Amino acid sequence: LRPQPDSASFLDVKQGMSQGRRVIFVFFQEQHHDAHLRFREGFFASDSLCDLITGAVHQLVPGPKATTELKINCPDWRFAILVEKEYKKGIEI
Repeated sequence: LRPQPDSASFLDVKQGMSQGRRVIFVFFQEQHHDAHLRFREGFFASDSLCDLITGAVHQLVPGPKATTELKINCPDWRFAILVEKEYKKGIEI
């Protein structure tokens, strides 16, 4: 959703899996101060993501049509590595 891409600027987002949990890599360009991302229904098993560098926890919020949204500020190093918080038997780890 934000920032909107154009011919000179884009936000690079990659995803993968590690030990059964989603990992999201967000690469910001110099002019970006934050990002507002939307993910498809069922993309995450958790309702929060942990930043592997800072330890900060980011809450995922419901979006339109059963999507999930994430708002994140751009860190000083211009990238974030986020992993789903793990749940076992209803207990967050």
